[in-house]
Amino acid sequence: MALPTSTLDSLLMGSPQNAWDAIREELKRNCGEAITGNAVDEIVRREKQCEPLELALSGGSWTLWKSFFDYVPSTSQRLIEWWNAGHGGKAILILDGLSIRELPILLAEAESRGFNINESEIFGSELPAETNAFAKALGFSHRGSLDNNGAGGAHKLNCAYTLSNDLPWKDLAESIPAESRIVAWHEWPDNRVHDYSDQGEGIRKLLPEVVEQLKSDDFWTLAAKLCEGRELVITSDHGYANTGAFRDADAEEKIFFKENFGDYR
Repeated sequence: MALPTSTLDSLLMGSPQNAWDAIREELKRNCGEAITGNAVDEIVRREKQCEPLELALSGGSWTLWKSFFDYVPSTSQRLIEWWNAGHGGKAILILDGLSIRELPILLAEAESRGFNINESEIFGSELPAETNAFAKALGFSHRGSLDNNGAGGAHKLNCAYTLSNDLPWKDLAESIPAESRIVAWHEWPDNRVHDYSDQGEGIRKLLPEVVEQLKSDDFWTLAAKLCEGRELVITSDHGYANTGAFRDADAEEKIFFKENFGDYR
């Protein structure tokens, strides 16, 4: 499937802002619609549809990566803005390492289970695309500091009761306190991605499990618990790409990508 002409024109001839806006729109068009068929097969199909965009960004448009942080709004900043706007109960569920390829599963399941979806959007990770960088952008020292409400009050999500663990969904749901503002950071699926880190197709092999978990009743029991008297955002600190440590990049590109994006994310 070829890139739309308008998207390709933006990548090759537009300003960095126009180019990144076009990239986000293309990704949202491809990944932002709810899945109605077999989720594993559909995600694989949509990944293949992204290949022309990936090819453009690894070839003639690769210099756009140098402007990523300047022109792609960050998830952390959007969370801070949302958290501090208005009043009332709010909750954030951070799924460590979730990527935009899982977005359509969340949308489909939320809709089928009667959740009211206010917004679905694609934002950028911190650079480098690592857990600690995201935690620090929110004002936390590290992910583990959120455990058992241990994050203190110096972070940017004011008055948040914080949790961080790898409990089963149902157990985590039962541990949610009667607080009006909650930030829960779960270690899945990042902890499972690392279990496949020595296998070249690890992310693809993990996909059936990811689909199963995001379609499970236990996961949505947790979401419902977090929604009791609260608006809920489900988000991620970073996603993944099967870069192979940028082995096919030239020396200049390889150094830049490793320093700014990490070896595999």
